[in-house]
Amino acid sequence: MPPFGPYPGQMRNLHTLMLEGIVNTFRVGESEELEEEWMNTLFSQLPKSHYLQHLYVDDIYVLLGSLAEWLRCLKKPLETLSITFCHLIQRDLDYLPQCLNLSQFKHLFLSYTVFDEWFKPLGKLLERVKDTLQTLNLEKCWLEDSAFSDFMPALSQCSQLLKINFFFNNKLSLPLLKQFLQHTAKLNKLTQELYPIPLECYDNRGLVLVQRFDKLCPELLDILRSKRQSKAVSFVSSICPKCFQFCVYDLESRHCLCWQ
Repeated sequence: MPPFGPYPGQMRNLHTLMLEGIVNTFRVGESEELEEEWMNTLFSQLPKSHYLQHLYVDDIYVLLGSLAEWLRCLKKPLETLSITFCHLIQRDLDYLPQCLNLSQFKHLFLSYTVFDEWFKPLGKLLERVKDTLQTLNLEKCWLEDSAFSDFMPALSQCSQLLKINFFFNNKLSLPLLKQFLQHTAKLNKLTQELYPIPLECYDNRGLVLVQRFDKLCPELLDILRSKRQSKAVSFVSSICPKCFQFCVYDLESRHCLCWQ
């Protein structure tokens, strides 16, 4: 039995549900049967929350392969879906653009989440919510050029976006990042933007080449400024393996402690 038992179902006016740190504690041999009972109990409670609009799932091991079952249980379309420190497989991603409960949501957080394969379903989802989405956070998802190529055409149609975050352990080449900025430059309502610095700014040890960093970041910012007035834009490096700090460019360069 889940530790919260029937309590979520009794909260009929619940608007926000946060589930955090549910790990597998079942012993070998009993896990499959008890896990199914665990999930069925949880899913049976969600439909009773008729006003639920904001769902936050953080480090929940049973989410893997079960995202469709979670979202189908909901009675009301979500405004916020946050999935962090989880592992999603292709079946989970494929369901996202089909989910009726995500047809008009405003905030999507998929940070610190591992994805097994390709990212085209995100592009399809963005196309569906292009008139409502305000926040998109894909921080530390280990995405590379191919993933960004899959969804950036749809991203440029999200006219209501206010905040985007793509930095930290997402690895983009300079040509792809320039192309990506051409798309986000079309988003006139953005008030906060965080991007990773390009791979060309690192040496083979993962250390930032500060001269290249200082040269390329202003050029990248100019791509945005050629299309619109940018408000809060930052290009951020990965954590320095020596001093465990970041290099940041936001109108001026701020180097990690190794270069102070």
